[in-house]
Amino acid sequence: MASMMAVTDTHRLLWYADPRAHRKLGREALAHFQRVDRREAAVYVPALVLAEVGELAHLIPERGDRLIAATVVALDVPLITRDPEIAACANVALLW
Repeated sequence: MASMMAVTDTHRLLWYADPRAHRKLGREALAHFQRVDRREAAVYVPALVLAEVGELAHLIPERGDRLIAATVVALDVPLITRDPEIAACANVALLW
């Protein structure tokens, strides 16, 4: 018997949310999501999955760039880069 609880990743959640993409899901994964819809099972959605969905929806700078910029801001130091997108994340000083 399959577990009544599971954790999803970002793509699988988005594929289930779009009925046209259900064909991309494995048979067991699709069946589990359908049980969730019928309240017969549960799916945990990690906070990171929600963050990734938000990133996809808003087309904001990639997570890595934001984390690098946050480090620069926290340390209050310039950033060594030639990448203007990273600098634009937090309006930080560049060394290049």
